[in-house]
Amino acid sequence: MKNIVILFMLVSATLLALCPSPTFALGAIAVAENEGKGQPVFAIVIGHDSAEKASKAALDKCMLNGVGNCKVVLNFERCGSIATSNTSYGVGEGVDGKIARNRSLRNCGEDCSVAGQECEDY
Repeated sequence: MKNIVILFMLVSATLLALCPSPTFALGAIAVAENEGKGQPVFAIVIGHDSAEKASKAALDKCMLNGVGNCKVVLNFERCGSIATSNTSYGVGEGVDGKIARNRSLRNCGEDCSVAGQECEDY
């Protein structure tokens, strides 16, 4: 009986070591503020394996819109959201879209609506 328990523990430990740990695709939001002149230009990306790659992809995508003053304002796992108005914006992240949206709306202020969101499929 003792040998069976030891064998079970060894097999379990081996299987655990072979299974990859759960990881999430990383995303980023980049924004170019319009200084009160309408809604900001933004880009959201997801599906990258590092925060650096996600940030670079978001900046590149934001700058494709013809603006050069883009900056990364959020790196996230799972879900990221941006809410905008004509005078402000807010970003949020969460384990699901509802949480990310609510956080972006709260961080934006009054008269805001969700302008974009990306979530990892999990």
